[in-house]
Amino acid sequence: MATREVLRRRVQSTETLQSVVQTMKALATVRIGQVRRATKALDASADTLELAFRALLRREPELAAFLLPPDSDAWAAVLFGSDHGLCGPFNERLARHAHARLGPLAERDGPPRLMVVGRRLRPRLGAFGYEVERVLTLPGSVDAIDDAVLQIVDQVEAWQHDHGVARVLVAHHRPTTGVSYR
Repeated sequence: MATREVLRRRVQSTETLQSVVQTMKALATVRIGQVRRATKALDASADTLELAFRALLRREPELAAFLLPPDSDAWAAVLFGSDHGLCGPFNERLARHAHARLGPLAERDGPPRLMVVGRRLRPRLGAFGYEVERVLTLPGSVDAIDDAVLQIVDQVEAWQHDHGVARVLVAHHRPTTGVSYR
């Protein structure tokens, strides 16, 4: 039977752990809010760019010739997973989705060059037989997003230059309502 001192230490450890968990929840809530605001801003920017490209192509239709399918079969994919656990089937679902989309393309055009953003996705893709060429950690703050995007763009440009990659597919989760995603 545990002594009074042992029980007191266990209660104290439990209280400390509860405090840590509450702090982690608060930090996660703040970060989720920051990321959601950044996502809304990026969505608005993407909408603006799409409208601008449509207007440009209406005015200068000959530019559409650059949108013809590439001669090269080389292709790549950038997949966004997570770096941390405790996110349920997040990475598993993305890996299954990516395999369903990438598998037929790989059979037709050969294997893709793969970059994963988020370390936990790599082993899930490996289970499907994919070799991941590069793994980036997720940005830890909104301020770090710019650097991560530059690393992705640099890698895609290197693939284009060194390996003739002409198509790049992107797979990621999109938040729906509350804490759910698709």
